Amino acid sequence: MTKLRFERYDHASLRSQGFHVSEAEDIAFGTDPDLKLWMTVDEGQTLAVFGYRILKEGYAEALLALHDMGKKYVSLPHVVREAFRHTRTSLRLYRAQAVVDAEDHAARKFAKYIGLEFEGHLRKAGINREDIILYAWVGDE
Repeated sequence: MTKLRFERYDHASLRSQGFHVSEAEDIAFGTDPDLKLWMTVDEGQTLAVFGYRILKEGYAEALLALHDMGKKYVSLPHVVREAFRHTRTSLRLYRAQAVVDAEDHAARKFAKYIGLEFEGHLRKAGINREDIILYAWVGDE
């Protein structure tokens, strides 16, 4: 039986395992000291990278990158959803947000699955001038 586990993020292994990220994202993942990242790993293969950056107290930006191989793991979406819930609770967040490439319909569906709601369509706002969709979770007021 497969057992998924979490590990601290290792930037050097990201590209070598087939993640498709832009050069700007690659630089940010490796150099941003405020970005807290973990990897979900199965037998040495990284399936997902997820984490957050605190924008101000109680307010965070979420990050998630899924490897194509992660799609075959039925439990992976549930694991990420629970990690996101735990992060919101432990950091006492009142807001968490994420942006998704407007053309990535699987990522948009996944954002909704983990509890984020559509907030807006931002034209040419992505790192490479792509359209992005803003999703957010807002705690009880």
